[in-house]
Amino acid sequence: MSDELPKLKPMGAYGILWTAFFYNPKHSGGDRTRLNRLEEQVRIVMRLTSLTKCACQSGSPEHECFRRKDTIEFLTKHNKMLIDAYRDLTEDVNCRIAKMVVKKRFLLHVLFFIYSKEKELAKRYEDDLKKLENVVLDDTNDWMEILDFVETMRNPNYLSL
Repeated sequence: MSDELPKLKPMGAYGILWTAFFYNPKHSGGDRTRLNRLEEQVRIVMRLTSLTKCACQSGSPEHECFRRKDTIEFLTKHNKMLIDAYRDLTEDVNCRIAKMVVKKRFLLHVLFFIYSKEKELAKRYEDDLKKLENVVLDDTNDWMEILDFVETMRNPNYLSL
């Protein structure tokens, strides 16, 4: 197991675009349910990042690299970018959604790496991680319904196979 942060696979421009369409209420008949779930995920990630940063500042992690000033500044910088994307209601909806998705995804990647090395921190934030998992599962179910619909449109016997 490597001690370096693994690279995050890129989503690609079309992946980001389709994700923005998925969350945009305009594409679901004005229903804000998906966007509300994304915003809930973002709030949880912002909270987890802030709590983890504070834990790192207080010296809680056993690994020295997580207590370093540059790690704390890194978490602060990226959390601020996520907060800015979350708060900016003047920006185009698709652009705002795309920024939130990309930043949330990146910060989760970093947090999961830290938690994989710092089991006590992971245990401390277990409740927030469980809340996040539940919200993400709802999104996954919606994605699966869309995929089933598309496959059924392509092949009406899709679900009968």
